[in-house]
Amino acid sequence: MRAHAQPRPGPEERGFTLIEALVAMVLLSIVVLQFLSMRSTALVDAAEARNQRIARELAEQYLSELLAGAREVPPESRQQLEVQGYPGFRYQFLIGEAAIQDAESEIADTVDMSMPVGATSSTDRLAWQRERDNLRRAQSMGMSMIEYEDFQRDEEEEERIPAEDVFEDVAVMILYPNIRPGDDSQPIESHFILKAKASTMAIEGLTPELAEIVARQRGGTSGTGGSAGDPLSGSSR
Repeated sequence: MRAHAQPRPGPEERGFTLIEALVAMVLLSIVVLQFLSMRSTALVDAAEARNQRIARELAEQYLSELLAGAREVPPESRQQLEVQGYPGFRYQFLIGEAAIQDAESEIADTVDMSMPVGATSSTDRLAWQRERDNLRRAQSMGMSMIEYEDFQRDEEEEERIPAEDVFEDVAVMILYPNIRPGDDSQPIESHFILKAKASTMAIEGLTPELAEIVARQRGGTSGTGGSAGDPLSGSSR
């Protein structure tokens, strides 16, 4: 008896060839990798936004305490302190224009490490701006630069008399981990700086009565009037 030959499957009935299976796997891998990359970027962006929000809130809290004179101990400029409850977060007070400019210059130094050779340094720009501002102040006071530098030095050495109507530049700088991936040239920390003007009485955390006592001990009188500070201004990197 003659056996019947099995019909050959048509093109639509054939299975995947090895090449077709490999192509499908490659395409699937590309799609999955793109999805994972997008998800990873979104997570990093969300974490970075959270850290920036926390840094601003902490800076506003610490600076508000300083402007209100609510700190029990006068802050020490440039002293770094840990933020309780936020691992990796640190803060420091910057008292005086020079301290603020020095901190900004140090931050610019870390950023300039990744700049190409020959590029204009942020530190140089800050130094030039600081020198220009000092020259303008010296001219407004009818002094030469040498006389103005001597005047600044004498002011720094003179014991400050706390007063409500004598203001000084202050700032709070929050340092927190830089979670965005990068090479070794990227700074390991991000920062947020919030600036204001505070009365010398608020900086030392004194009431008007105590400020008057301290002023008499230092050979002067405490000023009256004025407000706690000017509007805040912040910057981050």
